[in-house]
Amino acid sequence: MRGTPAPNADAWRSAIQVADVAASTKLVCYTIAQNLGDLEIVKVRIETLMREANLSRTSVKTHVRKAEAAGLLQVDEHTAGRGHVLSFRGIVPGAGALSAPEAPTQRAGAVSAPEAPTPSAGASSAPEAPRQFVIPAGDPRWHAWLGWRLANGESYRQIAALQVSKLPLVQASQWPPESPEIDVHPGLDLVRIPWGTPEYAAWLTHYRRTGRAHAAQSADMAQRTLIEHGRWPPVPPLALTESSHDPA
Repeated sequence: MRGTPAPNADAWRSAIQVADVAASTKLVCYTIAQNLGDLEIVKVRIETLMREANLSRTSVKTHVRKAEAAGLLQVDEHTAGRGHVLSFRGIVPGAGALSAPEAPTQRAGAVSAPEAPTPSAGASSAPEAPRQFVIPAGDPRWHAWLGWRLANGESYRQIAALQVSKLPLVQASQWPPESPEIDVHPGLDLVRIPWGTPEYAAWLTHYRRTGRAHAAQSADMAQRTLIEHGRWPPVPPLALTESSHDPA
């Protein structure tokens, strides 16, 4: 085993957040952590991970294997009744556990292999894997994206399930598309933010996180327009993570 067993889900989430793995692999790990709670080992059906992560069976199995290969998971497979069950133990990778092995030292007098030719200018290269953001639950960006998804076709039931599960979101950008209802006054450096927009949800979350829960509740109940100095609240930037294609 590379690394040490995580004592609980919170310790494991910290390891997942900084792991150099694809966004979908992190999503599967976060989904397992949601079921892990304060336990060291949890048994979860594949079907449960498929439903909670909104991924296909193939994707779940693929990213479980990737997490195991990265030293984030210890996995045991078995069947129980009519379903396929996996036992998971979250692992915090040890220092140097994921480092690449050193290249072997060349013997004196040995003939070196020719270097690979450098691609000429304009030559086509393999496309880079898409990069996406993993947005943690409770972040203003997380609430903004939920608001945007609700306004663009997702049901209240789907959004409520995400709010209860508190799973992170994997998105191509930190913020959702800007709402056309927002009224910007460049000369005054002020922005009017109507109730019900993703921007409004983000600012209410920011209020609650900065000790202004009463102001957030009052504005929300009165559906009062907010006047702020920016469309989105100030938040630390998220790091991009590589995202792999999700098989159907």
